[in-house]
Amino acid sequence: MASKRRRAENGGKQGLTSGRATSNEQRIEHLRSGFAKFRRANRAQTRIPQALREEVLVALRGGAPELDVRRACRITREQLERWRQREGASARSRALEERAVKVFPVVDENADEGSELAGDHGASELQLRIAGWAISIRQLGR
Repeated sequence: MASKRRRAENGGKQGLTSGRATSNEQRIEHLRSGFAKFRRANRAQTRIPQALREEVLVALRGGAPELDVRRACRITREQLERWRQREGASARSRALEERAVKVFPVVDENADEGSELAGDHGASELQLRIAGWAISIRQLGR
């Protein structure tokens, strides 16, 4: 009899939906306790740490209802929008940085000849060659 009531209250839906709802409820409860702990330990107007902001965004991407998350964390719609914008901007920035980095191979042509020709400075001299350019760096004698 009790199981029939539960099924009726749940709209007759079981399985994956209830598992996802439980997962979201757990996430929201975790966020609620994390934000409560943060607020107890800090003064009002203290900036919310990046880790907590990321947890909120992950929960929302995981399907947690936005209103429930905002109520649990006691955050405004505007705060949430700023966090989303910053996340998007930082992702674009990281993508640009990754494309801007170029790694050049290290080639030591004629290593034996270079050390003989350079004399004492052979071990402390570097040369970077790019196309028709060469940059030499050597350690000054002390």
